[in-house]
Amino acid sequence: MYIFMFRIVCTLAILIYILISMTTILIGIYDLYKNVHVLKATTTQIFGPIDWIEASEMIPHLKYLGTILFQLKLTNHQSLC
Repeated sequence: MYIFMFRIVCTLAILIYILISMTTILIGIYDLYKNVHVLKATTTQIFGPIDWIEASEMIPHLKYLGTILFQLKLTNHQSLC
């Protein structure tokens, strides 16, 4: 019983870590899209204008969340060393 619960807890922890990592990666890609003009021009030329990204009101909140998650990830990594 204990081993089963331990596996469930470890699996959930790994899934949460993966979700946080993927969210941070997506926010980083968006930040590159907004700040690197060559990437933005290339993306617009290949996929067409991506107006829904720029018109979203959640972007500032997601950028703030990404910053917090990135800082937490760094502090956790530094404490392990």
